[in-house]
Amino acid sequence: MEIIAATEDDGLVPRVIITRNRHQMGKTNSMIRLHEKWEEEIHGRKFHIDNLCLETLEFMQRRKVVPEWTPLDLDEPERPVGNKTWYTEEAQYFVEDLMTSPWKHVPAMFALPHTHYLNNSIFGVATSQIVKNSKTHATIYELERDQLNRNYKTYTKHPAEFDIDGAYAWDWNAYMVKREAFDTKRGKILEDKVRSLQVINSDLTKEMVYQMVIADPDRFKDPKTHEVSPSHIEAELSVPYAKANYASIKAKRFIHQREEAEKQ
Repeated sequence: MEIIAATEDDGLVPRVIITRNRHQMGKTNSMIRLHEKWEEEIHGRKFHIDNLCLETLEFMQRRKVVPEWTPLDLDEPERPVGNKTWYTEEAQYFVEDLMTSPWKHVPAMFALPHTHYLNNSIFGVATSQIVKNSKTHATIYELERDQLNRNYKTYTKHPAEFDIDGAYAWDWNAYMVKREAFDTKRGKILEDKVRSLQVINSDLTKEMVYQMVIADPDRFKDPKTHEVSPSHIEAELSVPYAKANYASIKAKRFIHQREEAEKQ
């Protein structure tokens, strides 16, 4: 936190990417925990769930109303502004807003599986990257770019390792509630779009299948085990078993996390 405080004192805006080496390393949980400590230790404020965004529009709108130096989070930005959607208007407007308004002094954190999935222009303005090595340990790298070539290289400087504990239970529960509502809404919209476009279900990505499943998990549960079943997903959506299995595993993991959060 001392480094972040010094950076803010210099009038510089931190933009931090958080990735992990394996699934379930807790990158989002760590992003929330860093946000909590950032606000408490530097600004004397509390983390608010409204400052953790799940959509680019939500992120852009919050930037206009939060107090100066309030960090904003964007969870899994690879969906709306990933490396495969750089050409969309949504992605281009988001990148323009992010790159041309550092004077607003609104830091940002992005949690995603790997920087490869992120829009290259967003990665180009990130100031540091945190790599989760385990649920409680991470390495942070300062990012520096070659300024003399158009096809710049990114260099990692001054790596440092640190331990990190979990987010407050009430903040994590607030995230799970927000995430479930978002996934439910998004899954229903996605299925309606697929139906209206008459998209062949085999063309659906595994993430699209998951979004459709988590929107209404009871529809895909086995009546005997009362758990989301890959076979039921495969039969209901007519998708390959591999995609159904991915959606089933991820949905059951999310449901388990939500139940654990509710117990705390």
